Amino acid sequence: MAKSEVPESVMDTLRRLSAMQVDRGCTPAEAARAAAHMARLLEKWQLSHFDIETNTYDEGVTEESADFDNKQVSNAGVSEWVFLLAGTLSYVHDCRYFFRAAKTNIKITFVGHSSDAQVCQYLFLTLSRLLKEMGIRDGKVLKHSGSRLRKFLRQYLQSAVREVGLRLRAERDKAKQAEVQSRALVVVKANAVNEYWERQHPDMVTDKKNRTPKDFDPVAHVLGENAGRKVEIRRGVEGGDNQKQLPG
Repeated sequence: MAKSEVPESVMDTLRRLSAMQVDRGCTPAEAARAAAHMARLLEKWQLSHFDIETNTYDEGVTEESADFDNKQVSNAGVSEWVFLLAGTLSYVHDCRYFFRAAKTNIKITFVGHSSDAQVCQYLFLTLSRLLKEMGIRDGKVLKHSGSRLRKFLRQYLQSAVREVGLRLRAERDKAKQAEVQSRALVVVKANAVNEYWERQHPDMVTDKKNRTPKDFDPVAHVLGENAGRKVEIRRGVEGGDNQKQLPG
């Protein structure tokens, strides 16, 4: 829904309803009635609670891409952890994704509302770089090199990304449980993204099974999980002191 199409009186009502919570002095019954009324208005105007909080209700669906160079594409194809990370970020941030692979590179494209797609792109590039750096460092401590290091990294990165996924999903679930209006948020945003997807990419297939690498390496698995727990997850898009924090 375009911003100009939503009456300001409706936006004012939604903001007031959003503020009617138990921790702000309302009774549970009052908060429940406010949430129900807000859900009806959100559905009618095709908005979400997220839109009200962040003023992104005039955002359209867009695409943001992340490119990998040939050093991140193995002879056997793209590593499973790449799809696991892209799929996790897409799910958590209400997006979808597809990929195009060539001999020398791969492009992951996230489809979603502007700020969501930007967050997916940024986190994908940042986390893939940080986790790979951590994996190379841990692998060298174990004196791995060449093909042995590459094998170690495949297991390490898959385990690390799974752990990151658990953190992100837990963060999302906690936020949703705290907002009665979250159901409307998910439905409205998903509908818009799916409609865009059907128009722009009707034949695109993104399903990719996440398999455990052959020759499972328990040491790489444990170290990867530890990396997934420790890696910092930041949603900024500019470095240094001027870092811009994106909603997510």
